[in-house]
Amino acid sequence: MKKENILLVLALAFVVFILIFSFLRDNYREKMLESTQKEKATIVRVIQKTSKDDRGGKFKYSINGKDYDFRQSGDFSMLSIGDTVEIEYSIEDNSVARVINKHYMDKYK
Repeated sequence: MKKENILLVLALAFVVFILIFSFLRDNYREKMLESTQKEKATIVRVIQKTSKDDRGGKFKYSINGKDYDFRQSGDFSMLSIGDTVEIEYSIEDNSVARVINKHYMDKYK
């Protein structure tokens, strides 16, 4: 095989690997979030990049004395570091969570 063909095959294999990995990760998260509990989380970083797809936030929460964190894409520009949001986390895998109410603190202002 020519060198160009080998590079093309490797590039295609890498893309296929990334797509399969993303699919399996998303599938796992959705399966884990079928059985959830609600909790409060604190935003520790607001990600504001130029692209709409690069927006998001990093959140921290604690379950039974163990600390967890996760990132979620979306527009969290209305929040400041230290603000509280409502999340749901998986009962089966506490490290899997998502924000369900980013305006949670508004109820208490």
